[in-house]
Amino acid sequence: MRNRTIFFTGRKLGTNISAGSRIAALAFAVAVLGFWFGSCGDNDGIAVGVVLPLTGSLGPTGRSMKNGLELALEELNGTAALGGNSVRFVFKDDESDPAAAAEDYRELTDSEEVVAVFGPFTSSATEAVIPVINERRVVSIGPSSAKEGLSGMSDYLFRTTLNVGILVPEGVKVTRERMNYENVALIVNEADAFSLSNHRILKEAFDCGRVLIANRECDPVGYIEQTFSRQSNREFSAGALTAQLSAVMNARPAPEALFVSALPPGRVEVMVRARQLGLDVPLVHTLLTADEAATAQDREEGSAEGAISFTNWIRAIDTPENRDFVANYTEKYGEPPNGFAARSYASVYILAAAVSTARTLDSEGIRDALAVIENLETPLGTFSFDDNGDALYDPVVAIIEDGEFRIYQ
Repeated sequence: MRNRTIFFTGRKLGTNISAGSRIAALAFAVAVLGFWFGSCGDNDGIAVGVVLPLTGSLGPTGRSMKNGLELALEELNGTAALGGNSVRFVFKDDESDPAAAAEDYRELTDSEEVVAVFGPFTSSATEAVIPVINERRVVSIGPSSAKEGLSGMSDYLFRTTLNVGILVPEGVKVTRERMNYENVALIVNEADAFSLSNHRILKEAFDCGRVLIANRECDPVGYIEQTFSRQSNREFSAGALTAQLSAVMNARPAPEALFVSALPPGRVEVMVRARQLGLDVPLVHTLLTADEAATAQDREEGSAEGAISFTNWIRAIDTPENRDFVANYTEKYGEPPNGFAARSYASVYILAAAVSTARTLDSEGIRDALAVIENLETPLGTFSFDDNGDALYDPVVAIIEDGEFRIYQ
């Protein structure tokens, strides 16, 4: 647990904000953000760095995140409360390569004008960047890296996604209560940090080390494991995953579900190949998005139907903040958002809330203000950070039915 000293006093913006008062709260955040940015900026606006995979195999996901960030920034910069001042993003494309992400972060923080950085996208890239974060001491907000334990490795790293230590135990609890499975199969990309972390916690949950089943003792779940190795910037070859999925089909006792630990391209490929091979068991993913399901469906009809996701957010969450976000995003981009866009959008407002509390662009002040954010109403739900800088809000277990995510639990 990190030890932070808070040097400011006063009521925190976002504490106990009701849904009905969210507009006033955000207006106050923008007003104070504008005041401080206006007092410290130049004619080009205050620079905030962004490290995303805008090209490479993760490019579609990175571009969704870019859309979410830019929509939030447009909403903030477009208000009269900014007094003519603005924030500008400085984008770096890591090309789906963790090593490039570290170099991008170093280049961004070479400039004293960059007051914070959004990104990187993957847990592997975040691991590569953490030494640079600790060296440069610039606040970084990760909207999507979900490996357990990363935020605790730096006082300056915060993550707005739920990590797998929260997502997986809740997901196993819900799916086991609903499906009552006794034997399952696991498939994992052993070249990716997020996937390995997710896989490890799944096994702990099936061994009853991470999950409690309501109203009964937890009996261990039997499982078989299949691995594949693929770097994030490589495309899948024809026939990829055929051997692993065939082994799952031929296993005895027969698995009642397949749990997938992989990045977006791997999740899509598993759905497509499983359908092509005739593997007829529920496919359970962590952080599967509607976009990924649609991509799989386009490649192989029916491949995403019935897929289950342990996730942070779905479009069907019925709160004022989420309804507004989904409507505004869809109007701007001509398509509905996915979870990566939602977490990126929320991250901008979370940073704004912290700056409004700290009333400074000093990295230590922003860091300390982020650390005490709690009960902030966002499209993700009621949001707080824990002592390690990891997000706390309600996880979601969702299922694809008729091409749409619906709440499973």
